[in-house]
Parts: sequence; structure tokens; C-alpha cells
Amino acid sequence: MSKFDNNDADAVNPALTRMITEGSLSRRSLMKMLSAGAVMSSGLITFSGAALADDKPVRGGKLRAAMSNASATDTLDPAKSNNSADYTRQFMFYSGLTELDKNLMAQPALAESLESSDGITWHIKLRKGVTFHDGKPLTAKDVIYSLSRHKDPAIASIAFKLADQFKTFSAVNDNEVQLELSSANFDVPLYAGDTAVSDRAGRHQRFQQRHRHRSVCLQSLYAGCAHHRHQKSQLLQAWSAASG
Repeated sequence: MSKFDNNDADAVNPALTRMITEGSLSRRSLMKMLSAGAVMSSGLITFSGAALADDKPVRGGKLRAAMSNASATDTLDPAKSNNSADYTRQFMFYSGLTELDKNLMAQPALAESLESSDGITWHIKLRKGVTFHDGKPLTAKDVIYSLSRHKDPAIASIAFKLADQFKTFSAVNDNEVQLELSSANFDVPLYAGDTAVSDRAGRHQRFQQRHRHRSVCLQSLYAGCAHHRHQKSQLLQAWSAASG
């Protein structure tokens, strides 16, 4: 992997990068955060004490959670999220093409498979029978819409630097997307682990009112925390560089 660059760090998470480079985040704290991300991504955390005590699901109730870095700019639009409060909520609402297991390795989720022989041309086969909250079936066009949104400069997505490597998208059929990159990158399944897929109708302004539509994230606190063949993550490289 190439030498860590602060621009790459900002693509992973601006707030966390500042903590690392300013020396306010210890290695122990960083590892705790990464471990928490692995647990959240694998769905092992439940946010209800009652759910732990009783195997039978109970509808209704309220959850109040205090987040240390929540702000007036909090959002449910993944393209705009920039703090752990946003990311925590998004893990509850959205599903990704893949998901990260306890070892921070990508496993199939909405995508049945992501395959590439050269790291440039990727074939994404979607799981059949998946629907959005409103009952609309997931299709290749929804995935293309979600990924394309981050390439639009007008959106000012926090994942723009990552999405910029996506050269072209095409729907092979309703359940398969072909993705062409500008250069080889075998980490696509890992980035897809932090991806929430959106109905191509968009209407992201309705997120906070109705929570019906989904949007791609490609980026969260934990994007890039692990790489194939156990390469050192961008976040750990940032910590190492800041620590000398």
C-alpha cells in the first residue's frame, strides 16, 4: 500500500483524522473504535436492554441515546454524514452491498457476489427477493443511482474522492451491475461494506421525515479499516505516521 496521505485520511473520516494527526487519539482508543465498528457492522449489537432479556420481539417503545459529538448538522443522508452519531443511526437504517464480519472482512449482503479478475472490471450480482421499506424491489438501477450520486460534484459527498474512481456503470440485467474503475482496486468489496443502497427516486430531503428511501454511503467511520491480505488500514497508517 502506498504511503498514507492526509487527503486519503479525509476521505475515510475528517473528524477522526484530525484527532489522529493532532495526537489526541491514542492507539488503544483507536483500536477500541475499530473493534466497535466491526461489531456494529456485523449486527452483533442490539440497542435495547429489553431485547437482550427477552427473545420475543416487542413492537414500539422509544430509544434515547446520548452522543458526544452530535450537532445541529446531524443528518440521515449518508453523503453528508461526518460524525459517529450520524454513522450509528445509518447502521440502523441502511443495508450494504456487503457487510464486514468480526475480522473486518467483506461478506455478501445485498450483493450475492462482487467479482473481478483484474481489479478494474467488477461484476456485482444482487441478491434476489430484496425489497425496500415501501415494498419496491431492489434492482441494478438502484445500485447505479446510489453509486452515481457520489460522483456528482453538486452533491458534495464525503465519499467523492472514492467514488471518483468509478468510471462507468451498466446494468447487465435487473440483478447485475458492471462497474468499471479508472485503475485497479481490489478493496471495492470492503468499501461496499459501508454502502447503503437507495431507491433511484432519490428524494433525500425526506429522510428525516419518512425514512423510506435509502442512499449510498461508501464512507463511514469504519471505511478502509481493513484491507485484503491483512494490509495495514488507512486509519492505522495515520496513527503510525502521527506517532512517528
